[in-house]
Amino acid sequence: VMMTLVSFSDPGLIVAPLHRLVRNIPSETLIELKKRLDTFFSIKSFSLNEIDPSDVTGATMKVLGLEPGSITVLRLRQSVSLKEVMPEGHSQIYQRLDVSALQHIIMDHLLAVNEDDIAYITDIKQAQRKIENGEYQMAFLLNPLPVTTIKSIADANDRMPRKSTYFYPKLPTGLVINRLEGMI
Repeated sequence: VMMTLVSFSDPGLIVAPLHRLVRNIPSETLIELKKRLDTFFSIKSFSLNEIDPSDVTGATMKVLGLEPGSITVLRLRQSVSLKEVMPEGHSQIYQRLDVSALQHIIMDHLLAVNEDDIAYITDIKQAQRKIENGEYQMAFLLNPLPVTTIKSIADANDRMPRKSTYFYPKLPTGLVINRLEGMI
């Protein structure tokens, strides 16, 4: 096991979201998805000709591929109880995370996708290209998490959902892990 410690207040620390690309969604699931999303989220779509996906703010998440040529903005409804879709034993902070809503409401509950059909990506433009060329059916674009939220999760002795963040810069592994041949 390798690890490194970086101060939460380090000005060079960047925490980017890991967006989800999804493929192999059955057609019957896709047909019903928007209606099922409406149970948990308010939904608003914009043409990609009118707006750049990275310009949309204030959303729980954004979706490419739900409607052709559009970006769909999802905002979690305040009136919705998440008890039935969130796993037990997690903190209130965990349950309010955008990435928790994506993982447990959409990926697990609504889509029930196989882990092999999910890819993780940090670049929104690259995600958009993969949707446009048909490599993936949908992209779920997340907001960056403030470092203070990550610290709050840790302080609550909780863990974030898998693949929630992308910390940058990465340590150059060649400096730490090096193939050794011969004598040490």
